[in-house]
Amino acid sequence: MQRFRLSKSRVTAGLQCSRRLWLAVHRPELEVYPADARQRFAAGHDVGAVARTLWPGGVLVGEDVSLSQAVRETQALLARPGDVTIFEATFRHRGVLVRADVLSRRDGRHRMVEVKSTTRLKENHLQDVAIQAWVVEGAGVPLDVMTVAVIDTDFVYPGGGDYRGFLREIPVADQVRPLLAQVPGWVRGLEEVLAGPLPDVRLGAQCRRP
Repeated sequence: MQRFRLSKSRVTAGLQCSRRLWLAVHRPELEVYPADARQRFAAGHDVGAVARTLWPGGVLVGEDVSLSQAVRETQALLARPGDVTIFEATFRHRGVLVRADVLSRRDGRHRMVEVKSTTRLKENHLQDVAIQAWVVEGAGVPLDVMTVAVIDTDFVYPGGGDYRGFLREIPVADQVRPLLAQVPGWVRGLEEVLAGPLPDVRLGAQCRRP
């Protein structure tokens, strides 16, 4: 079977709507992004930029380079001795590529943080983290801590670019670990979808939004 590159977003899209994944890969010009989806995308990028200020000294990888180069940059940073914090750490495993919002190593322990532009943890966030973790660990980086960072509704911006307290981290490893065994099956199923014709799926909200 021909292997197609999948990403976290494509895997989650495919699990939700196989037709959406097929179009994203084979006919991207036919994809339609509703205004609210575009707004969520922009909001997510804004929150991600703010989040990076909360980990001083972190290194952003993959700017203006290919994804393959981003993978190499990530590997090079992790090969250095000592502590490190990487933004958009990029990994590939069994044809799936992911970018972790924050990956840090302290005293030999790895922590992965998935940053969300929401105020509460949602079920689909656990699926997101499971896909990320499966790839990251498959690429040789064991994860000791996994969290989802959401916006803290009690945060009051004091000005001066000080966003400490803007996000609160929710530990999710106990909920994510049981999902990891399912990820290879998800990937195999979606590879089969991509190898076949356009799925005959009834269009609904699941094919248009997360």
